[in-house]
Amino acid sequence: FIFNLVKQSRDAIISGDFESFRLDFINKYKGD
Repeated sequence: FIFNLVKQSRDAIISGDFESFRLDFINKYKGD
């Protein structure tokens, strides 16, 4: 799980879409 999260965040940073990744990450943890 952690590895996948790191890969996702790295891809998000590379694509310049880190902000939406961060919001999605926050929403996931609020939802659970």
